[in-house]
Amino acid sequence: MVAIALPIYGYYRENISSAHAAVSTVGDTEFDLGYLLKLSKSEALVAVQGGVTSAQDIQNIPFLILDQLEGSQVVRAKAPELGVEVTDAEVDAALREFILGPPPTEGEQPSEADFQQARLSYLDAVDMSAADLRKRIEDGVLVEKAQDVVGQQVPEVQEQIHLWAISTQTEEQMFVVLARLRSGEEFIALAKEYNTLAADLDLIGPSLDATSTPATEGDATSTDATSTPPVEDPEANEPGELGWIPKGALTDLGDILFDLPVGEISEPIEGTAIYLVDERDPARAVDETFLSVLRQDHFVDWFQEQRDEVGVERCFEVPFADANSDCSWQYGWLLERLF
Repeated sequence: MVAIALPIYGYYRENISSAHAAVSTVGDTEFDLGYLLKLSKSEALVAVQGGVTSAQDIQNIPFLILDQLEGSQVVRAKAPELGVEVTDAEVDAALREFILGPPPTEGEQPSEADFQQARLSYLDAVDMSAADLRKRIEDGVLVEKAQDVVGQQVPEVQEQIHLWAISTQTEEQMFVVLARLRSGEEFIALAKEYNTLAADLDLIGPSLDATSTPATEGDATSTDATSTPPVEDPEANEPGELGWIPKGALTDLGDILFDLPVGEISEPIEGTAIYLVDERDPARAVDETFLSVLRQDHFVDWFQEQRDEVGVERCFEVPFADANSDCSWQYGWLLERLF
């Protein structure tokens, strides 16, 4: 009898008991290893069916899922303070769009039967329950609405600078530019000579870190913070002209460049770029593209503050991070069962 009981206990400890181990606690809400495994399996199926075959990408899925779970739960905890709530009708609409895509602008609309069939096919393909999918969609709608509310705190009229840049391929070329400036040549004329607009755009970008933004299933809350936003109307700018730019839309050079007095040239940045502020406007309407970047950035700052306030404790890490950690075995346990 004892010989039979021991294997049963071993199975219970290895599979059932382990699945109930907490991997993250957000405020009073706990997410366990079994739930993370279930969502990771579904996401892995989506990734593989979408052509993702990199082992590293697949192995990162549990961490992405945890980021999403923690992020949406932090927002959920703070939603009442923002006056944000999600209705069943909003979830229904978002779920329908997630399954069928945006509704056609003309022609016959998909029927309810079409939607239900497509929904069941999706759930079967990714091995996800209807309740889990709906919860993920609801989280997405909630985060999106919170982003909108928090983003509205960013003023549409702000102080801005009109910026020019000279960028060269080498430091030797920059020495030549500096010598020509010292000899009395005009900065803007040299900027037009040395720069192309494509090169200028690489100098400006959002300070948003995409990996820190809470994201959820589907496209509702995804943001692309890796692309460089255009500067006002790029086709209208002269070579070397970066245009009117609010402070938060600059890269980590923002404080240096924004504090430049009008008419003063910056010191060389990394040896190959110099800047000139030729105008400053204390109250100028922010270009819509930059306004979007500023709102995303503001939401990230807000989210980090709320995350610290709500309290997030994670117990899930790659084993080699700390050989003596009590939170390193969960990752290996999950990967063994992911497929």
